[in-house]
Amino acid sequence: MIEIVNKILALGAILLLAVSLVVIVRLVRNKQNDSLLVWISKYALHIGFALSLASLVASLFYSEIAGFVPCTLCWIQRIFIYPQVILFGVALKKKDHGILSYSLPLTLIGGFFALYHNYLYFGGTPAIPCDANASCTQRFVFEFGFMTIPLMAFSLFLALGIMYFISKRYPRI
Repeated sequence: MIEIVNKILALGAILLLAVSLVVIVRLVRNKQNDSLLVWISKYALHIGFALSLASLVASLFYSEIAGFVPCTLCWIQRIFIYPQVILFGVALKKKDHGILSYSLPLTLIGGFFALYHNYLYFGGTPAIPCDANASCTQRFVFEFGFMTIPLMAFSLFLALGIMYFISKRYPRI
């Protein structure tokens, strides 16, 4: 079962990175009425809730069902994603797009730690020590020759950050 979940989550992260790339290209083209970007802006709360909830469920699956012990950096990233499930859930109920401003700092800080975690995973020298009980460089997942848990986390934070930018730049119709 763990292998199947790994593949599904890795494919989801690859899809998220691909969509992020497409969206960045469309943002650079700078068309004011780009239908995809307007759609993302309109459904930003739904997307943010779905992505943060999926991330919460995936991280709990890995630690509680698969038995992967989260390292210090994994815990830090969780600190910055778990509250977003509640933020987006409340915002969705209230239809309050202002919540995106509260999500942004969590996304940026979490994204920084995910990026640093990837740096370590792919051979970087640690600037801060990791917990002795769980190595920050132990690979529990390595799908398709490159997809790791920290890269999955980074793809999530990147997508949330891009979504924030789109929601500020494009009107919700």
